[in-house]
Amino acid sequence: MAALLTLTCATGVAHADHDGSVDREADPLTLTIDALTPSVVQPDDDTPLKIRGTVTNTSNETWTAVNVAPFRSATPTTDRIGLAADAALGHSEYVGDRLTDPASLTTVDSLAPGETATYTATIPRSALSSSAGVYWVGVHASGETATVPRDGLTDGRARTFVPVATAKTKALPAALVLPMRMQVSHAADGSIEDVGAWARALAPDGQLSELLALAETLDSPFSWLVDPAVPRAVQQLATGNRGFDLSPSEAGTGTDTDADEELDDLTRAARAWLVDFRRVLGSEDADVFALPYGDVDVAAMTRQAPKSMLASQQRGLSTLTALGIESTPVVAPVDGILPATSLAKLLPETVVLVEDSAVSGDDFSPMPGTGTVDGLRFVTTSGGVTDGGPGPEDVGSPIAVRQRTASEAVLRTLAGNDTPLVVVPPASWDAGEGADALLSLFSDKLLKARTLTQVATPGGSDPVLPTAAFRLSDEQREALLPRKNVKIGASLYDKGVLLESILDKPASMDTQAREVAWSNLSYHSRDAVEASRSRTRAARAHLTELISGVHITVPPVATLSGSSGWIGVTLHNDLGVAVRVQLEADSGDSITLDFPEEVRIAARSRQRLLLDASDVQQGVSRVTMKVKSQDAVPIGAEGDFPVRSSQVSGILLLFMGGGAALLFGAIGVRLFRRGLASRRDQGVA
Repeated sequence: MAALLTLTCATGVAHADHDGSVDREADPLTLTIDALTPSVVQPDDDTPLKIRGTVTNTSNETWTAVNVAPFRSATPTTDRIGLAADAALGHSEYVGDRLTDPASLTTVDSLAPGETATYTATIPRSALSSSAGVYWVGVHASGETATVPRDGLTDGRARTFVPVATAKTKALPAALVLPMRMQVSHAADGSIEDVGAWARALAPDGQLSELLALAETLDSPFSWLVDPAVPRAVQQLATGNRGFDLSPSEAGTGTDTDADEELDDLTRAARAWLVDFRRVLGSEDADVFALPYGDVDVAAMTRQAPKSMLASQQRGLSTLTALGIESTPVVAPVDGILPATSLAKLLPETVVLVEDSAVSGDDFSPMPGTGTVDGLRFVTTSGGVTDGGPGPEDVGSPIAVRQRTASEAVLRTLAGNDTPLVVVPPASWDAGEGADALLSLFSDKLLKARTLTQVATPGGSDPVLPTAAFRLSDEQREALLPRKNVKIGASLYDKGVLLESILDKPASMDTQAREVAWSNLSYHSRDAVEASRSRTRAARAHLTELISGVHITVPPVATLSGSSGWIGVTLHNDLGVAVRVQLEADSGDSITLDFPEEVRIAARSRQRLLLDASDVQQGVSRVTMKVKSQDAVPIGAEGDFPVRSSQVSGILLLFMGGGAALLFGAIGVRLFRRGLASRRDQGVA
């Protein structure tokens, strides 16, 4: 058999899982299960089952004589469908009988409001059936207060699953995958928002740091599932969290990782984390899978913007490559569902991770764990483990996740299903707190470690599924990001392309804009559609404002005498970098203007241009001057002004010329006569 185990840290994306804790406030006593041994009951082992945890008084009364007693179900669940139904039961539903033997329970004499005590409950092996399957186990608390008599009702509860294996149970090969998925939100200027959350995640005991620390302690094979937007965001924080950057960047990232400015705590933590990230994931034996950049909603993007979808995959790969990390493209929808129409629009080497419930059809029994569909490799995940353990506890608590994983593995064995088991814990599972419990399934030899690459490698008997096996229900289709969000994301990218096209030196503004757009089109955005759309609009408005920093001033009116002359206009550049633009004049057929094909304007400066005007018609003409990018795309800067010209007819000029000749001739004759008179006077003298 082969199995795949995928771990999700607390920074992962929320799944559509059940939550049995919705009515928990009705219980005045809150219980936790912090330890359960053994995790799997062997049929020939008489070791009693021990449950340890805490009981907390969440009421405003003091509780006394609190008995914490274990319970267990009488019969097992023997298939994953039944187990899913069990996990979805409300926490007040009856699932098993209490054990009242004093040796099995703990009594707490008194619990004041807010006070917590520990307990240990024991279930003798003889109290648990030997039939293989999955059983309910847990604890009930009951007590009394000054106003509540002991009535036999349950005042608090906690529960989980425990599987009873068969003697034939063997270790299942499993690929341990550490996901690195975290929401990346940007302010309007492109800087990273919610820096407080990033500071916590990058702290030594933070979620992102704990993932790397856990990886360095693992001796067995494992794999990574990375949203490249996460290390890219840390890169941005490591350089002072600059937003959209117009400065030249050969790497196309718009950042300078060698900045020498005085470092604050967050910048220092980000730089330290990047060093560890590169070392751990860049090692020779690291098995890394790259999600599309921004962890975009794959079903929505392939449906509405397939070219952008491919670009996000390529950007994800190139982002990790720039950090010295080789990776394989993967798509892993957080809801585990991908329609068949998406498959042909992905990179051909993509590995597809979907939930087992997403693969439908009567011809697939048992449900395939891995295979090929539409030319792509797919691996199915366990929807049961994605849902997590039963309430009222957190479905992603360490014991809840471990016990659900163990139960799914044992049920897979009982069914004789030798296809891969893919396990994705709930989003609330924390790598730092939950790793030891889950990893114990490997040390207990229930699971055998493999890499995701090994599991996904084609085998001789792997099925080839028809695309009809992948489909969305109407409800699932409604959950996709709306078309409006994708359209606004595309318009943000267009603004980035336009801004990039007027810069004198490349700054990868198109890529920077697209990174922000993709982050707002992630699976995280499904739960905040309007907020995501608002962030994209704000970023688009910011780029529009930057573009408007290049503008033109024209004269209120230009007056020409004759059929040619000069008209002066001024180009302005308010940006901190040089730009190159083109000019276009629209004047109909009334005037011809000559100007340079391209104009370079230095940073924060202006340039005066004298335009040669010719073929001017008599009267008033209107001229519209437009500023365009180097690709001849209008940037929105323009000026409109009238040109007045005065042309004199040839006959009038002839008369004017003749009059001038007569005038100057008369003056000449007068001077000649005056000269003759002067000479006569001199002769007489």
